[in-house]
Amino acid sequence: MSTGSQTALRGVRVLEIGGDGYSVPYAGRLLADLGAEVILVEPPGGHPLRSSGGSFEDDPLVARRTFSFLAAGKRSVVVDLATPEGTGILRRLIESCDVVIEGLGPGVLRSLGVEDDEIRGLAHTPVLTHVSPWGHTGPYRDLPATPIVVQAAAGWVTTRQEPGLPLVQVGGQMHEWIAGSYIAAAIMTARAWTKKNGTGATVDFSLFECIHSTIPYARLMIDTNRELGFTATGSAWTPFGIRPCKDGWVGINILTGQQWVDACLLTGLTDFIDQQQELIRGEGDPATFERLLLDWLSDRTVNEVVDLGQSLRIPVVPVATGGTVTSSPQWVERPFFGELNDNGETFTVPGPPWRLNATPTVPRRDADPAGEATHAVLDEPELTEVENAR
Repeated sequence: MSTGSQTALRGVRVLEIGGDGYSVPYAGRLLADLGAEVILVEPPGGHPLRSSGGSFEDDPLVARRTFSFLAAGKRSVVVDLATPEGTGILRRLIESCDVVIEGLGPGVLRSLGVEDDEIRGLAHTPVLTHVSPWGHTGPYRDLPATPIVVQAAAGWVTTRQEPGLPLVQVGGQMHEWIAGSYIAAAIMTARAWTKKNGTGATVDFSLFECIHSTIPYARLMIDTNRELGFTATGSAWTPFGIRPCKDGWVGINILTGQQWVDACLLTGLTDFIDQQQELIRGEGDPATFERLLLDWLSDRTVNEVVDLGQSLRIPVVPVATGGTVTSSPQWVERPFFGELNDNGETFTVPGPPWRLNATPTVPRRDADPAGEATHAVLDEPELTEVENAR
């Protein structure tokens, strides 16, 4: 495989501004991995994620390291958009960039005196990407929204879990990480279009629509359950699923009736061979099923259970935890995880989710302190030329 020397987005300048969740900064992070120069605009006091981590847990260490992961390789510029000087700096930055990703909210850039048509009309044909909960059009456009509100509206807050538990949202704000990937892909597509046609492009990205596009399996499961006689909102139980073994966790995925029979024979649960659908509905005696299954698993190692399941063509795999995933043979063979620095201590982070044979990714550089690159960026020839042109 050729290692190459030129990254895919070498020479592309990206401006990232706004967005208090993960989607905007993760999109910027993916572009930085591909070699783009990403300028992160932070308000006075720093980006909200520096202190919140985007989660409900008030853990400064988690917040700091989450932000470090998202901001690695970016150049930090502090701009006070509440001042005329700040809005002037923002306009100069925009005019010097090839891509703008903004999560300030619908209409905020316009209120700062920056119009979409002006940006699209710039000589270097930039890509302007608006990211908001609902999108920049439609009756929901200006509705306030938190992640769980958007998930609920899109159908992700549901009862797909053990019987009797309350409604839940998808964990880890997963839709925002997915959205970041979608945003980066949309930017790359728009960038190719602008290079071909010589005119700028605008991307209007809706987190709400992103969630809708990622729930087809859930929709299929609900429809299937209805055909089997479940109510549309009824709870379903996973009789096998992810369970603990003697030395770790395994995932036992039953896809066919024959796999169910084989799994029951394997684990000694022969009394339940004819009760698959009842157990899925939470009927019959799930407590006894669970107890007997856990008793069987507790005497066996992960490798033993995986080997036994695979020998019967049952999809059984080891389930990694945060403490074991980095030692997975797959990741050891394909170096995926890397390290960043946090106050003199290193911590492990995921690497880029691709391998490109001709345009390598950029080695990670630790996140800048807030405003670290302000003077350097604002004094660059690109911005000076913009200012002189005015």
